[in-house]
Amino acid sequence: MEIVKEIDMFSQQEATYYRQYAPKIQAALLRDAQAIVSHFKRTGRAELYQTYTKPVLRNLYMDIMGNASLNDFKRKDTIPEGLSEDEILLWLMENKEGQFQDSIDTFVSRLAKYLLSASAGLTIAELLGNYRGVINNYTQYLAENAIVEAMNSGNFLLAQKIADNSNIIVSLQWISVIDKATRANHRRLNGMFTSPGEPFLNGLRYPHDPQGEASEVVNCRCRLEVTIERI
Repeated sequence: MEIVKEIDMFSQQEATYYRQYAPKIQAALLRDAQAIVSHFKRTGRAELYQTYTKPVLRNLYMDIMGNASLNDFKRKDTIPEGLSEDEILLWLMENKEGQFQDSIDTFVSRLAKYLLSASAGLTIAELLGNYRGVINNYTQYLAENAIVEAMNSGNFLLAQKIADNSNIIVSLQWISVIDKATRANHRRLNGMFTSPGEPFLNGLRYPHDPQGEASEVVNCRCRLEVTIERI
């Protein structure tokens, strides 16, 4: 019952952040889509000539990550005394930077690969016109993935920070959405615990870990639940 309640809470939070951030993420990705196609048609090179997405996505990603994790930990009253919200947000940003570039590079490279494989014979206008709906759907998919990953990674990093406190024991729990689309491996992981610094049985530090294999991460809807025990 407790797991079901946490899944519902995560879904409600995700819906809130999706309404708030997804249109902005999509707008940045669509702008990049035009730059990718334009450069490809002009030079024949399959590369991202100009990128508007990375700085925009970075700010949106950090907002989601910070707000989601802070709200979740405040709801559970598990933020240690002496840590201000500003200090936590700054710490999250500093410690996510190493992983953040990998996440954004992945989103942009997926977009570039998708567009450049669509058609080599169309003009820019034809390509963007004919594939407008498909591009919208694909950028929506990327936005959804970015939001879920930001929420989980924020919780993971904040759990690491709190685990530094010697008076607190932190446990990480994998929670899966169970339906026909759930990976068999993630069904087995549902409800399992580990601690910060120890990966789950599939090698991931948390659901949607950008360092994980695509087969474990793409379209994953699982969430990370953090439990705190004060000694």
